[in-house]
Amino acid sequence: MSNSYQKSSGKQALRKPIAVVRETETPREAAIGKVVSPAYTKGEGTLDPSLFIIVSGGEVRERDYFNFFKNRRRSFPRIVVEFIDKNQRGVGGLGVAQLVEVALQVKQQKEESKSDDVLDSISIVTDLDHFYPEIIANLPVCKANNVELIISNPCFEIWLYYSYYRERPDFVVPEDESKISSRFKKYLGDKHKGGVDPRKAPFSIAGAIENSAANYLLDERGIPILFSTQMHLLASKLYELTKEGIEKERQAVEQRREKYMRGK
Repeated sequence: MSNSYQKSSGKQALRKPIAVVRETETPREAAIGKVVSPAYTKGEGTLDPSLFIIVSGGEVRERDYFNFFKNRRRSFPRIVVEFIDKNQRGVGGLGVAQLVEVALQVKQQKEESKSDDVLDSISIVTDLDHFYPEIIANLPVCKANNVELIISNPCFEIWLYYSYYRERPDFVVPEDESKISSRFKKYLGDKHKGGVDPRKAPFSIAGAIENSAANYLLDERGIPILFSTQMHLLASKLYELTKEGIEKERQAVEQRREKYMRGK
């Protein structure tokens, strides 16, 4: 069975998540190789924080994962996370082509309103699942518009898996390829004690980046093979802006746990 599997027939299911990332970087930041303090000002005003726009078709785990960075503004003062889960017509559950369309719309809107100091990095986060032909068809559009396509094979849960495990999964691939994603999600829930909580997985982002990169293999068309994900490429950008805040949040969680244990 091919690692970059696809369905040869049948109606395409409506697609799920997309993450569009806009990362602020001034020429000064690029020159010194780091993000400057939020207190740094240029000209007439203060630089905008980095903006991560998550355009989602409704997948709970992807949303919960990125919400970690959205709901902690004190820890991540240079990060703003916004969600878009429908297109302009109010329709959700988007196919890959529709996700690309939405990403390009967001990119155009941001380019029209941004200052000259802002450099945009746009990424679409998608499961491979059975969308291989649709992804291949849209790759040229993404490349032509400088939009990065972040693919997980078979699904986003492989990224959550690498948040806790170094080795490739010992998952038994079912003969029916259409069941790989659903079976893998169950496998992950059974393998990790208590299940994997995407709201806590960002605490393991550094290890996930390393583990994902170590198991990163592409097929001849540049698509991740089974049990590979490109999420480490996006997560590396995010981590550079949030690693101090993540440690701050980790310490806060530990303090709350210790306080709770003392009160028992």
